[in-house]
Amino acid sequence: MRRFAYGAALAVLAINCSPGFSYVAPGAVRVKDEQGVGYVVNLSDGVVARFQGGAGTNTGAVGIRILNRGEAPLAFAPTPMAVWDANGKRLETRHCRYTKLVSPWTRMETSGPEILRKGQAMEVGCNFPVIFRGGFRTTWAPESKRISLAQPGFSQGGRPLDIRATLVAE
Repeated sequence: MRRFAYGAALAVLAINCSPGFSYVAPGAVRVKDEQGVGYVVNLSDGVVARFQGGAGTNTGAVGIRILNRGEAPLAFAPTPMAVWDANGKRLETRHCRYTKLVSPWTRMETSGPEILRKGQAMEVGCNFPVIFRGGFRTTWAPESKRISLAQPGFSQGGRPLDIRATLVAE
């Protein structure tokens, strides 16, 4: 009887403990590297964006890496990412981090304006709330399974870069 009780408790725990999900960017190129799986989009001549995201029980996380492959420098002023759910409701972003990748070996957290030269990148990562419904079957609200995001603050030659994507649950 004791084995059955342990087995039943383990089964209930396994059903109710969901590891979460990853977001994918439809239409973008899927890549896998030391950062995990991401989705790459060419924004403009020499500027590449890599999007990555996922969600757990209460919190979603999204990251964007902007890489300057061109000769023209990029300007970046730290600005919080904008994230909307599938219903168009703007979600509060929290714990945003800005990291400049000066070289493959040098990463610098930043809070001020930065210039990205050829080969340099900026990573922006933010958390946001997701709606999780527990119970016998763990599920996320449909509005949490599709998000849109925009990252202001980047410009090239004085013109703002339009950095945005729609990510859907995998």
